[in-house]
Amino acid sequence: MMNSLDVRRHPDGSIDFDFYRRRAVRQRRLARRLVFRHFLIAAERVVRAVISTNVRSTVHRSLSKQARAQLMGAGQREASVP
Repeated sequence: MMNSLDVRRHPDGSIDFDFYRRRAVRQRRLARRLVFRHFLIAAERVVRAVISTNVRSTVHRSLSKQARAQLMGAGQREASVP
């Protein structure tokens, strides 16, 4: 037995091309939206990483040598604690 395709038709029996056109537009719009959202999420991660790096760098440069040494020493002590 062969499967028959369900084809959307007008009452006069002609194929409803407008239905399929609108459905294709919706699918393309959804695909575009998903790609754009993926791009925004990736761009947000990059921006956050750049800002985070710049803030750390700025804070590090603004600290005195003594404060930097204390931070470095505290980091080493935390790493050595089991």
